[in-house]
Amino acid sequence: GDALYAFKKKITNDPKYATLNWDSTLVNPCTWWHINCDKTDHVTRIDLGGSGLSGQLAPELGQLKYLQYLELYGNNFDGPIPKEIGNLSNLVSLDLYNNRLSGPIPETLGNLKKLMFFRIHFNKLTGPMPLAMANLTYLGVVSLGGGNDLCGPFTARCIDRTDPHKCTDDYHCPCRCGPTFSTPCDYTQIPIKTTCLCCGDQQT
Repeated sequence: GDALYAFKKKITNDPKYATLNWDSTLVNPCTWWHINCDKTDHVTRIDLGGSGLSGQLAPELGQLKYLQYLELYGNNFDGPIPKEIGNLSNLVSLDLYNNRLSGPIPETLGNLKKLMFFRIHFNKLTGPMPLAMANLTYLGVVSLGGGNDLCGPFTARCIDRTDPHKCTDDYHCPCRCGPTFSTPCDYTQIPIKTTCLCCGDQQT
């Protein structure tokens, strides 16, 4: 519970009392609101979406090595995305959209080999996308636009629109600046090249 309590101490406003029972004297945080654990009492999910929380993200979140879902969307978190998030080797979903996060996307996020969902739209993030994220095998849903000022290229993969587990429209897809892809796409696949992600542009 130490990492979660460090996160709570970074929260400056909790209007819906979402973390009211996060008590540092309780050894097992699995009884805390909005926390899910596995059968061995390892924290696997933090679900604080839409809680109206203000503050910053604590680097200690990176200590939760069994965490699979970090759902912090729809709050008022500001400041940077901690580079320590890249230590969450079991993370499947990172949902930070609809906040006020700023600064660059840490290169360490390229270490999240199991990541499938990465949604950071409607923040104030700037700079290049980590190129290592283009090699994340399972990453299928990406949403980057809405207020961010990010740079490409991000990935040269084609988006297979026949696969319901992959992207369904340009807004939720990674894209690549520059000429056509080096590997041709099948007729069932559409290269995302008309919505280049370049600094100064807003992806909508």
